[in-house]
Amino acid sequence: MSEFPLQKHIRIGVTGPAGRLGSTLVDLGCIPIRANITSFDDLLQAVQKQPLDIIVHAAAYTDVDKAEEEPETAFLVNARGTANVRDSFFGPVVYVSTDYVFDGISGPYTEAAEPNPLGWYGHSKLAGESMLAISDVIVRTTALYGNPRRDDFVKRILAQYRSGKHFSVTDEVSGNPTHVYMLAQGIIRICSLIVEKKEYPRIINIAGRDVCTRYQFARIVGEVFHQNVELCQVGEIHIKGAARPRLGGLAVHLADSLGIPLGGIKAGLKKYREALR
Repeated sequence: MSEFPLQKHIRIGVTGPAGRLGSTLVDLGCIPIRANITSFDDLLQAVQKQPLDIIVHAAAYTDVDKAEEEPETAFLVNARGTANVRDSFFGPVVYVSTDYVFDGISGPYTEAAEPNPLGWYGHSKLAGESMLAISDVIVRTTALYGNPRRDDFVKRILAQYRSGKHFSVTDEVSGNPTHVYMLAQGIIRICSLIVEKKEYPRIINIAGRDVCTRYQFARIVGEVFHQNVELCQVGEIHIKGAARPRLGGLAVHLADSLGIPLGGIKAGLKKYREALR
């Protein structure tokens, strides 16, 4: 993977600094914005504590199933919170969005594809996109893993393997597993383009290069972590809670053309395996 170290003269603030992506960006030198984004006054005070060139808005309500039970909270955080970030800062904002703004009928989706969310989580993230200014950037991503301090799909699958019992994973939902460090590197690259006043896209997909089903990903996890992959079997799709985009994922041709580091599944998992030792 290519490296894009954070240049010292570029001051990038990050909302949600304790999250999977936010903490990775802080590790790379970004400035944490510790505030309740649903409170404009609290957020404004936090933003004004230090001079910033740009804000990466990574804070979000991300519980896809719970959003079906409490859509008002999802919209409060993902839509109103994004409006607060936009209104509290005079510089550009990079908003982290999701492939859940699509219906999963014909993915992987390009940046030009028309959003059509299935559930309230996707609707709330799409509403957040609408709160941005024309000079801001939407980074859509999906299926994050790779931060040793945070829970993710890979850790849950490893726990299943290590139990020694057979388990099932759906083969009907697909996407691009995305190593969070790769995503963070791509975001830093976009921030650099913005601050240096170079040409940059309004919307860009930054995700892993490979598209696969969850079952296929779980089997590759087993291979890379030297587990008994025969324990992993095909199961039925998750039917409780929110509907998932089945044929999801994001096309990454634009990110590739900008030289953004796009790792494959095995490369990302090997990096994660080293971090978990």
